[in-house]
Amino acid sequence: MNEELQKALAEFVKATLAGFQAGKDFVLAEAPEVIQQLIRWKFWEASVWAVFCGAACLLFVAVGLRKEGWRINSADDLDESPLPLVALAGIGFGGFIAMTKAMVALQIYVAPKVWLIEWAMKAIK
Repeated sequence: MNEELQKALAEFVKATLAGFQAGKDFVLAEAPEVIQQLIRWKFWEASVWAVFCGAACLLFVAVGLRKEGWRINSADDLDESPLPLVALAGIGFGGFIAMTKAMVALQIYVAPKVWLIEWAMKAIK
């Protein structure tokens, strides 16, 4: 009985190790393509955000120019309509996000290996 149990355990361990080896081989074979897809995805994600936030900035500029004409002659003008402040805040925030994402996209385009190392370090932390 003890020998049968040891045989069954040995077969189970061999099958498990073979499964791990097959999984390892699969991961090693697919890793370059997965990394390439990750880099491509992050590039386009950053690019879309940069374009979206840049377009939002232009929208705030257009709304500000159309509605208020960007005329602020005194502090009383700010009390009457908050639109210029909202538009300026939108331009500032949208511009910041657009530039940040544009820099990420540029880094991925110019130095994808450096970006990948930095991304991996952030993921590990």
